[in-house]
Amino acid sequence: MNHIVISGNLGKDPSTRYSPNGKKICSFSVAVNRHWTSDDGEKHEETTWFNVECWNGLAEVCQQYLAKGRRLLVEWRLSIRPYTD
Repeated sequence: MNHIVISGNLGKDPSTRYSPNGKKICSFSVAVNRHWTSDDGEKHEETTWFNVECWNGLAEVCQQYLAKGRRLLVEWRLSIRPYTD
């Protein structure tokens, strides 16, 4: 099963574009913050960024309701694409 759930804050306002065949794509980034205290009492914080793409009707809803700083929960299928330079 390929299923991921993240809860975090929107890093910036979503951006919308269209695929060559006219499908709407909404892209945004989600920051997930992790806080912990080490054994010696030192406090730590780490932020992990996730890039999210929504298509078609869901893209429309995301563009309409999401804005920078909003808290959101995302559930979806994880898709990893290789990076070529």
